[in-house]
Amino acid sequence: MGTFLQWLTLTQYLQFDEEHNILPATIKNVAIPIYRQFVATWPILFGLAFFMTSYFGMSWRFRTINWSIIMLWASWNGDELQNLYHNLGAISIFMGPFILYLWIWFSNNCIHNAFLAIVGDGYALQSKETQFSWLTDDLKDPDVNRIIGEDSDEEIEFTCDQFIKSLKKTEHIYLDFDSSKNQMNILDILEVENQKK
Repeated sequence: MGTFLQWLTLTQYLQFDEEHNILPATIKNVAIPIYRQFVATWPILFGLAFFMTSYFGMSWRFRTINWSIIMLWASWNGDELQNLYHNLGAISIFMGPFILYLWIWFSNNCIHNAFLAIVGDGYALQSKETQFSWLTDDLKDPDVNRIIGEDSDEEIEFTCDQFIKSLKKTEHIYLDFDSSKNQMNILDILEVENQKK
């Protein structure tokens, strides 16, 4: 167990590499939604396990609550389907296949896809953002990057790139913008009149 935890701690170093941090960042991002989905799914799974134990308890596959949950989980993931079909059909020719069809359809099309959608949203979000994206939020926030036009009383909203280009065009400030580091260094402040002299 200690060896596993030691290897697990190595994932924290992936946060410094955008290309390799997607999986740990995705897991971190979707942990709470996945937990909520699990809590919402558990009563359905547990209730059906009780029903399967009480109705099909003569089968060794559903003799206990624990075995019922394992069999429902296996069928949820597409395992033991033919064995379950023949086993439940022998107990009840109508109720066995009906419950199995209903559970396979519901678990695969509703529950399983809900988990996949949550993980997919987390992956899409983290693949566009890095661990240190919060450092550049001030530049990307249009509410922060507002400048007032020279001939207008209205506030004009700019994106980060538009803001820097507009400053360069005014020729009042010369900016050296390093896009790879997303840093802005003011090298000189020159007035147009002094520059012409």
